[in-house]
Amino acid sequence: MKGLDTIRWRIILGLSGLMAGLLIAAIVGVTALATLRRSLSAEIEHLRASSEVANGLVTAVFEEIRAAHEYLDAGTTQAADQFQSAADAAFRYQKQLDELPELTEADRIAVNRIKQLQAAIHVDYSLAHASVDLGRPRAGAGARAQVRGPGTELTRLVRELSTRQADRASATGQRLARLSGEREILLWLVLGTTLVV
Repeated sequence: MKGLDTIRWRIILGLSGLMAGLLIAAIVGVTALATLRRSLSAEIEHLRASSEVANGLVTAVFEEIRAAHEYLDAGTTQAADQFQSAADAAFRYQKQLDELPELTEADRIAVNRIKQLQAAIHVDYSLAHASVDLGRPRAGAGARAQVRGPGTELTRLVRELSTRQADRASATGQRLARLSGEREILLWLVLGTTLVV
């Protein structure tokens, strides 16, 4: 034990403690950054996907309504094809919307209502198109007025759903900020202890 009491051994022990402390601090810092990077990346991807699907659905429905009106006005094959193509796109976006992760019960209810509204819009316009094809143009004018309400409600529901997704992303950001603060305090404690040693 007398050999450990020399200046040389004290320096060796002190440097060993310093190296151990720096190693622990480095591990804490790296793991904290990795955790934050993974969580932030997942949250950004989730927000991007939900925004893309919501915007795509609204755009597809508006395109479906526009093409339906064009068909009621002109009765062209191109407008009919655009109407069907937009409807198919809207149904695809609906499916993607339903498959989004971490949807709450309120979100699921909104998604189901969106499906009902979009289906109602499609059916109303399809019936109006059939009536126009049979030589009853008044049905087309009635369809325009009838679809206005469901279209407005669908847009509102999609926007509310997007807002809730953004709020959840914000809450996750705050949670990550708290986690970052806790890891920062831990890192300073490790460094402080290392300096004392």
